Amino acid sequence: MIRTLFYVLLVLVIALPLAIAAYVRLAPIDAGQAQVDPLSVPGRSSPNWALALPEGISGAVPATHVSPELAAATHRAGIALLLPIIEGELGGVLLARETLPDGAERASFVIRSSLMGYPDLLTVQTIERQGAVFAALYSRSIYGYSDMGVNSARLDALVARLAAAQ
Repeated sequence: MIRTLFYVLLVLVIALPLAIAAYVRLAPIDAGQAQVDPLSVPGRSSPNWALALPEGISGAVPATHVSPELAAATHRAGIALLLPIIEGELGGVLLARETLPDGAERASFVIRSSLMGYPDLLTVQTIERQGAVFAALYSRSIYGYSDMGVNSARLDALVARLAAAQ
């Protein structure tokens, strides 16, 4: 009896966390869930998200960061500037990309944590304002309540990199 109880506890202590970690790492991510308009995202009750919008542009929720003007003359050039930074420097994997009816470009990426492989989503959308091209950036966790500031730090790094590229 005690031996059986020991094996049950062993399975719960070892196998269950491994199964959860495998699910989080291997579960498919719906590209439709990722492709959202950063300007109209609803507020979230958890602190595991960050939003960067150009100064003077408001979304459905207040931005946590201000995104700089992109060193690009068109939406297509703007997204072309963003793709290598997100894929190369942040380790993003492109999930979906589309051209919107107004010519703006939107792309969504999954970025996984280095240790456990937890997925975060990053959606970027170009915005044209007074002849200049900007980016709206929305980074958020899929699982959990808190991200320990990871999404905010990601946007800090991305905004700084884009400002330096001007």
